[in-house]
Amino acid sequence: MTTVSSCASLVPTDYPPSFSGHSVFSLDEVLPGYSSFVSLDQGAPEADEALTSLPRYSFVSRPEPSNDTASSALPAVGSTEHQFHLTKKRHNWATLRILSNASSPKQLPKYMAGETVQGTFELILDGPDSIHSISISIKGRIITCPGDGETFFFLDQSLPLWDKTQGDPNSGAQPSFPGKLSGHYTWPFSFPFPTSIPKGGKEPNISPRHQIPQTYLERNAKVSVHYELFVFISRGILRSDSLIQTSVVYVPRIMPEPASALRQAAYLERQLPPCPREDPIGWYVLPSATMHGLVGQRPVEVECTLSLARPLCYTRGAIIPCHLTVRATLPQDLDLLVKPDTIVAHLRRRVRFHQDTAGTMKRHSITPLTVGDVQDLTFGVWWPRHEGLSSQETYQREMHGEIHLPGDLQPSCDFPSLSIEYYIVILPFDSPYFLAERSQVVISQPIRIATVHAPGPTPEPISSQPSSALLNSRLGIPDSDPYGSSVPLYFYIGR
Repeated sequence: MTTVSSCASLVPTDYPPSFSGHSVFSLDEVLPGYSSFVSLDQGAPEADEALTSLPRYSFVSRPEPSNDTASSALPAVGSTEHQFHLTKKRHNWATLRILSNASSPKQLPKYMAGETVQGTFELILDGPDSIHSISISIKGRIITCPGDGETFFFLDQSLPLWDKTQGDPNSGAQPSFPGKLSGHYTWPFSFPFPTSIPKGGKEPNISPRHQIPQTYLERNAKVSVHYELFVFISRGILRSDSLIQTSVVYVPRIMPEPASALRQAAYLERQLPPCPREDPIGWYVLPSATMHGLVGQRPVEVECTLSLARPLCYTRGAIIPCHLTVRATLPQDLDLLVKPDTIVAHLRRRVRFHQDTAGTMKRHSITPLTVGDVQDLTFGVWWPRHEGLSSQETYQREMHGEIHLPGDLQPSCDFPSLSIEYYIVILPFDSPYFLAERSQVVISQPIRIATVHAPGPTPEPISSQPSSALLNSRLGIPDSDPYGSSVPLYFYIGR
């Protein structure tokens, strides 16, 4: 296996890249309208503080266009069937069948916000069984500090399938049902996966509400979020009940606002997106920051200006377009320091949680969350910008960059007892000629991680994604952990 030694080899040699062929769509047909939020947020570093906050993003499911109005209004249903059984003497006497959007029946059932939990529950009873009721439920819980922490159930939604007051399902409705079930029974069910809970845990039909967090299961994590689906068979007092149980994976539907019209046009035409000077609406330009260090024995100061593509919300599995301008008083300092493999731009994640989860939910607590984990997950790939530079720009260098987001990256989360936050951080140049405190954060900008693409053309990366070996080397991940500790546990299920 070939190991790439530097980020420079990840970058194509010609900029902008050339493509054969053109899109058959016009801009009017493909480009969505640019939101008023983004059009107002045009400022560079001098923008109002209110406009420098993170962009608005939507938890609302947006149905795909359809000619069938009735069907387009229905929540989506998965196509993968999962089966779970209760067995007695090698006979499956109870079977739960559910549909989900998991890629394989061997994986855990998986649901995105707005999707429907649909399936059937089947009983095959060889003899009479005194069953009082049957219900199906979804529960969500947070576990903090496994081993010595606590478990808190924040979600418990139940749907009755049958009880004895409804009589024998195979014999029609009856005033009461004093007898026992015997034979073959099937109960279909369909309900939307819950996406929110009321604040305070009461009065569920009024707002405001908390969006529930995603399934969060990572090795060595101090907090985890679990969802489970149950079918409960009750037999009443002094008789044992029966239970079918399975874990399920929940993914919130988080969608960024559209990119700028010029950026969308570039993606549509397969061209290099415009730089911040050419598309000020499409970029958020951070305030300049000064990096201090030594070149030999000589003190050096370089001024760095980082720009990130708007909106500051990016879909996992895609890219974060970046632009970096570096200025110095001596051109030779720029020649020594500003190279594709010396720029250190990391995607940093911070996970915070409350240990007293139940108390937090009941009191609407705003006390500080406990920091559970801070980790750098990936880094930027850079290449120099040569086009359009003038002779007066001897004392500055401009670099294009992309940060490739893993497809299984946890989305951003802002739950009362759990917070998952992301930042783009710039650290001192990683050059043998530059002596500086390597862990010093020169620039930091919070961003959001989404789960679905924004309306409009999907951005295509220009650079190649760094290999796992290079990521491990640059980020200090042990070779014994090839995926890093940020990989969800359910990533391994069914592989």
